[in-house]
Amino acid sequence: MVLDINNKKRKFKINEKNLSGFDFYFITEIGHNHQGLAGVSRRLADGGESYAHASGVLEWNEFMSISAFCLGLAQIPFIVNIIMSLFSGEKASRNPWDSTTIEWAAPSPPVGHGNFDKPVDVYRTSYEYSVPDAKKDFKPQFEK
Repeated sequence: MVLDINNKKRKFKINEKNLSGFDFYFITEIGHNHQGLAGVSRRLADGGESYAHASGVLEWNEFMSISAFCLGLAQIPFIVNIIMSLFSGEKASRNPWDSTTIEWAAPSPPVGHGNFDKPVDVYRTSYEYSVPDAKKDFKPQFEK
């Protein structure tokens, strides 16, 4: 489960690896790297006409522009997901990732006078996973 900035579960699941645009970013940077190694500066005032020595790598400009445009398009699902999650979606619980550490006993959003809305007792060390007598696979510090 993944939470958005408003402490709600995401409206729909996105495969971050495929849609994040990292591939487009790296393709764009590979083009910059090739041009930089050929002696082309980052900004071409004349469109590259004065770079006769690097004419073999200037065709990367179109390829990098297309890749950068695709990088921008790859961000649209994330923006749509954040907007949809702001206005609808299931509210997340206090401990949505089933963590065992003490900070998950705090409310969200935090109360104005401190971290916790009630005193918290600690019964064990953190990282108590696969506890034999536990009802769930984990046992938080703050539960008896």
